[in-house]
Amino acid sequence: MNTDERAAIIAEMEGKMAMINKSIEEEEQAQNSALADALARRRAKKEKLKNVINNLAAQKDSGIAKTGSKLEEVQKQEKADMAKIEKEIESERNLGAKEIEAYLAVEKSNRLDSYEKKLNDFKKKSGGANEDKFADMISEYGELVKKVDSDLESEKAEQY
Repeated sequence: MNTDERAAIIAEMEGKMAMINKSIEEEEQAQNSALADALARRRAKKEKLKNVINNLAAQKDSGIAKTGSKLEEVQKQEKADMAKIEKEIESERNLGAKEIEAYLAVEKSNRLDSYEKKLNDFKKKSGGANEDKFADMISEYGELVKKVDSDLESEKAEQY
């Protein structure tokens, strides 16, 4: 294989790598948008629940419960509502955590699958003749795995 052929193969691989990176970035943006929407819905529901709590507190403080029995009734209702709201918040938090975990697993798979395919294609195409380039690609893959893990961990921390 002469220098021109090598340069052509490297240029082709770099072009394919650029296309893969662009696809990964586009997919990442789409997934981030979906996560941001889910997070916004979660925050809106939390805000709604806070408003319910504030309304209950305002009703209590406004003098609706003028007698001791009415005050006790309102307090009981408030406790029951608080317990229900806390249970809903915990349920929503658990559901959100499961969604985030599932998303992160899919995202990792999506981001690494294309590079794994690229490695396999290169190995088949070169027939093991260019082991130095393949070793470099394996090293790049290892770095990509570390970067993806790091990115997903930081995104996971951001979501919680």
